[in-house]
Amino acid sequence: MTRPKSQEWLEKLTKDANIIGLHLDKAHDAEWIKTIVKEKMGVAGGLPFRGGFLDKGPIEKIEAEAKKSLDIAAPGGGVIFVPTGQVLPSTPNEHFKGWINVAHDYGTYPFVPGR
Repeated sequence: MTRPKSQEWLEKLTKDANIIGLHLDKAHDAEWIKTIVKEKMGVAGGLPFRGGFLDKGPIEKIEAEAKKSLDIAAPGGGVIFVPTGQVLPSTPNEHFKGWINVAHDYGTYPFVPGR
């Protein structure tokens, strides 16, 4: 969905179907969610957790990446914080819990970047 023709189709589909939120996959970073989904399409964007290291960690890296993504896409609202497609079976509970804690502790509304 990063190509212009795909974006045109997605924008039309979103409007025609009255979609209010959209979550794609990990190929779409926080900046793309902010500029294309939130600003151009005017719908809430699903902010996937990128990087492929939720299962590997360390927890500090997971928390830093989650905060960085929220800093980019969350101001002004209209962001959904979700894991992409699946959480690998090898993901330690502590890693997933740390990621969820960032959403709860850092992802409040109204959003304050860099908090």
